[in-house]
Amino acid sequence: MIKRLLIHIGDPKTGTSSIQAALQAGACHCASVTIWPQKELNAVGLGKSLAPKSGNPHDRVAQFSRLARWARQSDADIGVVSSEFFERVAPQDLRSALEEFVPELAQDVRILAYVRPHCGRFVSAYGQRIKTGAFTGPPKQLAKKLIENEFLSYLPRFKAWEACFGANFTLRPFVRSALFRGDIVEDFFNVVLEGAAFELSGAFRINEALAVEEMAALRHLHVRLIEQSLDRSLRHQVGSAVSDALSGLNGRFERRLELTARDASEIVKKFGSDARAMDDHFFGAPVLQEAMQQAAAQATATFPNVKPEVYFSEGRLARIRRAADALSVILKERPKDWMQDRLVQEGQFEDTLATKLVRKLQDKHIAQVWALVAELAELMLPEETLQDAVQGV
Repeated sequence: MIKRLLIHIGDPKTGTSSIQAALQAGACHCASVTIWPQKELNAVGLGKSLAPKSGNPHDRVAQFSRLARWARQSDADIGVVSSEFFERVAPQDLRSALEEFVPELAQDVRILAYVRPHCGRFVSAYGQRIKTGAFTGPPKQLAKKLIENEFLSYLPRFKAWEACFGANFTLRPFVRSALFRGDIVEDFFNVVLEGAAFELSGAFRINEALAVEEMAALRHLHVRLIEQSLDRSLRHQVGSAVSDALSGLNGRFERRLELTARDASEIVKKFGSDARAMDDHFFGAPVLQEAMQQAAAQATATFPNVKPEVYFSEGRLARIRRAADALSVILKERPKDWMQDRLVQEGQFEDTLATKLVRKLQDKHIAQVWALVAELAELMLPEETLQDAVQGV
C-alpha cells in the first residue's frame, strides 16, 4: 500500500488541468520520493460521490472501494488524487469516507488546495457558465448573479477544511509571484514532495480560458441546443467537449474576457473583507488583497459585446446551427453512449469490460458525435484561420 495519501481538492480554475496532465504523464522525477498518481485524469467521480446534492450511497461505496484498491496496488511514498469536484464537499464527509475505506491512510492524509483571487475567479466563473450552457442570458444579469452568489466567500469554507484536517491541510494562493518558480505545476509538486528536489519533463500549460468571440459562439450553440430540447446534462458535456477541442487548435481568437470597473467595485465592496481575512489567517501577507486591488485598477469601462453576429458571418453561424441540429438528432437517438465515452475519458466512469464492450458496439455512433464536436470547434475559429486550414496554408 502507498505510505501516504495526498488529495488535491482544487479549487476550480487554479491550473487543475495542467496539474492533472502532468500527473498522468509521470512528468515529475524525484530521486528520493516516489509518487503513485490516480488512474484517471481527474477523480471527478470520487468528488461527486460526496457532493451534497448529487452524491448517493451507491456511488460513494463504488468510488471509495475503487480508491482503496488503487492505494493497495503500489508501495510508493505518496499516492496523489486530484479533482476540483471536491470544492463543495463537506470536509468531514471526506474524512469519514477515508476512515471507512482506507483507515490505514486516513489519519495522516494530506489535503492540498489552491485559491484564486476573487476577481480572477469571478471572470473564470463567467466563462465556465457560458462554456457549459448554464447561462445564456444577458451578461450583466449573469455578473449580478455571480456577485450575489456566496462562492467568493472563501474564509468559512477553507477554515472548515483546516478545522477538519488540521496541520495536514495546506492552502496556496494561485498568484504567480507566490508560486514556487512562478508556476502552478512546479508549485504543486514542490508541496507534494515537501521540498525534495525534483525535475519536470514536458510542458503542461493548458490554456483553459475562452476568448470573447468563442464565448459568443458557444452561447449561439447552446441557444440552438436548447431550441432542439437537448437534455441539460448532454448540453453541459457538449459545451465542455467543444471547449476542450478548441484548446487543441491553433489560430484561435485571443481576446480574453476582462473585469469591468462596475463589477470590480461590487466585488471589492462585498468581498474585500474576505480577502483581508484570508490573508491574515492563511498567508500572513496581503496576497489576495493586492491581487484584488490590481484587478480593480486594470478593470475596463464596459463589458465586451458577446453577440455572435458581431464576430461571425451569417454563413458561419448557419453552419454552427446545422452541426448543432445534427448533433441533437444523434444524441437523442442514443443519449447514453457518447456521454459514457466522455465520462470514461474524464475519469467519472471506470472503464470496465462492460463499458468497453458498449463503447465498442457503439463506436460508429460515438465517432459521429466526436466528429461533430470537432467540426463545431473549428467553426469557432476566426474566418481567416479556417480558410487557411482548408486551403492548406
